[in-house]
Amino acid sequence: MIHEPPPRPLRTLSRSVLRVMEAGGRFLLWLGPGLLVILPLVWLLNPHARDEVLAQGSVALLLWGAMAAGWHIVLVFLRWWMWWHRDERG
Repeated sequence: MIHEPPPRPLRTLSRSVLRVMEAGGRFLLWLGPGLLVILPLVWLLNPHARDEVLAQGSVALLLWGAMAAGWHIVLVFLRWWMWWHRDERG
């Protein structure tokens, strides 16, 4: 299928957005293990509110999983979009 590539400023913008998205994805990948390390420490050091710590920690892990999944879906779409609209003319 022959299609016209998008204008050069849009391709340049998409490349920079892709770099920012990849950096944000790396941050999200470090955030999850960080939560897994910090949550047990907070739970051990806060004996009066252990139920609250567990509840808020589980919500935080669920939100982290949702953010990571959404981030990955957007990143895959952006990579596909750049592949589909690559300039084959040089």
